Amino acid sequence: MVSAASAGIAVLVAAGAVLYDAVAKHHAPAGPLVMGACRGGNLLLGVSLVPGLVGSRWFLAVLPLAYIAAITAVSRGEVHGGSRWTGRLALVLLGGVVLGVLALELLPAFSVLRSAPFLMLFAAQVGPPFVRAARHPRPASIRSAVRAGVLALISLDAALAAGFGGWLHGVVVLLLWPLSVFLARRFAVT
Repeated sequence: MVSAASAGIAVLVAAGAVLYDAVAKHHAPAGPLVMGACRGGNLLLGVSLVPGLVGSRWFLAVLPLAYIAAITAVSRGEVHGGSRWTGRLALVLLGGVVLGVLALELLPAFSVLRSAPFLMLFAAQVGPPFVRAARHPRPASIRSAVRAGVLALISLDAALAAGFGGWLHGVVVLLLWPLSVFLARRFAVT
């Protein structure tokens, strides 16, 4: 165990996963928020490897929270179709995530220039399928958006890694993409 902060975050993520599975996934506003909070907690668990950094970088959890909440909200229509309203809300959240990453330029430790190629890849991966799902919230377009969203999490993580650590860090994270695509063909992503 790295620290008490790491242990506390891990316990909260585990509790959030249980809460989601037991109760929250059946409730429209709670399910996406709890699932997003779990992903935000996951990010903070990684941040907690550097002692004391969680206190000054806690806000980074908002990015995956919003992103995963968008995917989870849209995913509710995978079987019977969704609503245009949910699709539009997801697009607003995705736009907020992109703007949030760009706003990290305000931090001395972050470079949008290093992050930009990965962020553009992320936007290209999620934008078109989520726009289609918002326009035509049929099960097939929603499944396509959810699959793209889950796989594009790697590009978002690569954008953050590159912005804070440099292009090489982003490339290393992005190297998980081929494995993810391979696994997505073998197992249901949605």
